Amino acid sequence: MTNLEKLKELLAELFMLDQADLDFGIYRVMNAKRVEVTHFLENDLLPQVRQTLAAVDTGDRAALETEKAKAIATAVGMGLTREQAEQIPKVKELQARIEAHANPAELENEIFSDLANFFRRYYQGGDFLALRRYKAGVYAIPYEGEEVKLHWANADQYYIKTSEYLRDYTFRLGDIGPGGSPRRVHFKLVEADTEADNKKAATGQERRFILAAEPVQEANGELIIRFEYRPDTDKRKQADLNSQAVQTVLPLLGTPAFAPFYGHLSGLRPTEKNPNRTLLEKHLADYTARNSFDYFIHKDIGGFLRRELDFFIKNEIMHLDDIEAEATSRVEQYLLGLRVAHMDTIRGFKVVQGENPAGEKVLVIWRNVTEKNNADLDAFFQKQGYNTKDLEFAVIYVNGDNNLENLKRADETWKVRRTEDEFKRLMFDVQDV
Repeated sequence: MTNLEKLKELLAELFMLDQADLDFGIYRVMNAKRVEVTHFLENDLLPQVRQTLAAVDTGDRAALETEKAKAIATAVGMGLTREQAEQIPKVKELQARIEAHANPAELENEIFSDLANFFRRYYQGGDFLALRRYKAGVYAIPYEGEEVKLHWANADQYYIKTSEYLRDYTFRLGDIGPGGSPRRVHFKLVEADTEADNKKAATGQERRFILAAEPVQEANGELIIRFEYRPDTDKRKQADLNSQAVQTVLPLLGTPAFAPFYGHLSGLRPTEKNPNRTLLEKHLADYTARNSFDYFIHKDIGGFLRRELDFFIKNEIMHLDDIEAEATSRVEQYLLGLRVAHMDTIRGFKVVQGENPAGEKVLVIWRNVTEKNNADLDAFFQKQGYNTKDLEFAVIYVNGDNNLENLKRADETWKVRRTEDEFKRLMFDVQDV
């Protein structure tokens, strides 16, 4: 399975795209967006990512490979071995520039892997938990200087517990029964055991709808199918219990006394996922899902994910804390499509000059923001003669917040840009690319 397929499978589970046959409560809300989400995953996601990655100049990569091969051949012709030739400064510089021109297919695969990792870490056991990640195994909490800070795993989320609304379920069949009334089927709960005080069931003690010992009765032309709601000692999934209930009930209805009900309930109500689904199975799935679907509602899920994505990019993709220790050529990979003309380190600042895919001259300044503050940055610009107002560079990238004077360009974009924001835009906000 490719990383794209893994991402699509994960998002389909998150957005409950496999529950299209359920039409109540939160399922109805999700189904309203089902077609739109499915169309994006199946038709729009891959083309948009590839459109963004088209900015990577593979032609330059091929030219650099050719130049490297010529440099090695020249060195070998002068008496060096190939291993020695690969260590000369010119060849090593060319190799660094080649590595910066990442293969678009590799970048595409990496993007889908990163996205899947991002969403997966907030999804546990069917619940979305707003756990603020710092790094693997380490969490962060929002702290603004309070003397005492109380925090819990699902802060900012509201737990909706539906099992306390247990009730019987009745539906009508198409024909007329005794007394001139439509025939009805009644799922009746004869025994129920629920958690007190709106608590979530402990792991392994989840309650299930289980067919009662005497599952089928008829009264006044109404078919009664009896259930218990209790922990399952065999720890079976509800879907498996539903299938077993159908396999038990339908044969019981095959007798002459229940023949009118059997004809209806054994009729097919197929779905794409389950083409052999019967009417009984459909209503049983609705009944058990309606009464056992506990969930969380986050008060600002969009804001939470945007903040987390920004931190995820900085800390786990770009590794901004460690950028000083990385090869300068990695900058070119982060800013997709940048053709590097010159790289240098001056007084603790990494300086990269080059051109973007539009042919504009670009300046990139990297710094360790814990060591180089904005006053140091201003002094560095003045010392190097860089001026945000002149025309030497069309775009200037600086990591971290800064106080540099900015100018709005003719296309309504800003000349001085935060590197983190630009990388996020190029990687994810494809509508602006």
